[in-house]
Amino acid sequence: RRPDVVVPAICHMNLGALLAARLVRPRVPVVVTQHNQLGLAAGHGAQVKDRVMPWRVRAGYPWADGVVAVSEGVAVDLAASARVPRQSIDVVYNPVDFERVAAAAAAPPEHPWLAPKAGPVLVAGGRLTAQKDFATLLRAVALLDGDVRLLVLGEGELRPHLERLARDLGVEHRVDLPGFAPNPYPSYRAADVVVLSSRWEGLPTVLVEALFLGTPIVSTDCPSGPAEILGGGRWGRLVPTADPEALAAAITASLADGGPPPDPVAWERFSLDAVSGRWVEILEAVTSRRRRLLERPSSRA
Repeated sequence: RRPDVVVPAICHMNLGALLAARLVRPRVPVVVTQHNQLGLAAGHGAQVKDRVMPWRVRAGYPWADGVVAVSEGVAVDLAASARVPRQSIDVVYNPVDFERVAAAAAAPPEHPWLAPKAGPVLVAGGRLTAQKDFATLLRAVALLDGDVRLLVLGEGELRPHLERLARDLGVEHRVDLPGFAPNPYPSYRAADVVVLSSRWEGLPTVLVEALFLGTPIVSTDCPSGPAEILGGGRWGRLVPTADPEALAAAITASLADGGPPPDPVAWERFSLDAVSGRWVEILEAVTSRRRRLLERPSSRA
């Protein structure tokens, strides 16, 4: 197909693209993208291939024509864990199509706890994995008033563990794990608080979407993304990771005061126009640099 540039995502796809690009002539430029905390993901990896990924990245990323991280925190982690020079990493946020989110959020929420509501409802979204740390969120719910309920939209391997934990905590009647939601936006819009309990992230888009929809946010101040998205706590409450007491206290406060008022400044940085403009700059620089390299032999001749 001879693309002008290849932009892969996820570490093993980045490395595969870099190898493939070196096997064709003329070589195709590759701009790799880093979407998560490489060091933390490797440290929690269940397989050897996950734990050795920083070493593979260290060997492969120097061949890239550009390196893009989705947050400042991801860029700092990549520089430290894979020894990629920080000055060579561009930070470009993931874009959000706010028109699409608004249209999707206009649908009525399907869960009976949200239509109509009989009390405060918290909504969280994400795969049921260790990274998302829904166990801490369940423990926080157990500390809240008995009329507060929690919906966790997502599926994953920790479902049996979380269901058992909910029973052990005595909150199984206040917690529902309905599975993957193709359209979570009506639930985010109708929620009293959107909660992120993760131990680490790259750039959790759910927080940007909740900001746009005007729903109060409580999030762990995990590495990385939440503090960048929420302005260090200006647009949502931040709490330490793995701390159910702090999480419960922040949720209680947000239920009481509605959280910080929404501000377009908070989400405009993630618009399609803002992000695509930055990508165009990077890709034009990469392809221009590549064209100059290809033209050198002919100019000498």
